[in-house]
Amino acid sequence: MNVKWCLTLLILFIVTGCSADDSEQVEYQTSTDQEEDFTLEVSTPVEVKTGDTFVIEQKLTYNGTEELLIVHEDPAIRSKIINENGEEVDTGIYYVDHALITEFTQGKSINVEENFTLNEPGNYEIHTSALFHKTDDLEGSNLISTFDMLIQPIKIHVSN
Repeated sequence: MNVKWCLTLLILFIVTGCSADDSEQVEYQTSTDQEEDFTLEVSTPVEVKTGDTFVIEQKLTYNGTEELLIVHEDPAIRSKIINENGEEVDTGIYYVDHALITEFTQGKSINVEENFTLNEPGNYEIHTSALFHKTDDLEGSNLISTFDMLIQPIKIHVSN
């Protein structure tokens, strides 16, 4: 009888410990930009706490039907954070400019997740962009067209 009681308590503790706590769920907002056959999508939390790391999820998707080559930066999508004074926040992320060539087919996407930590409370904007070029050769020397996609800035609030 004691074994059954212990097992019942153990199961109850496991189930209780594994259940989701609604107060911990993070609300995300998403913004998109569409240009010709490409969609740029960015998701970020609405509210974060100072010192907590949060993720900005970014996705560039090709919706066209023809295969094509794209010359792009690495990473292909870049975000920066602007404070209430209009100044870019030093997040410790520094991009090195070098180009990659990626073959796109219908539905192919490039996904980028970046982790950020903000240590000052206040209101901020996330500015996200993707700059890339269509090319017709694997060297990327013949650029056919240029895409400079910009997402409407997303507002986030950082609290103590």
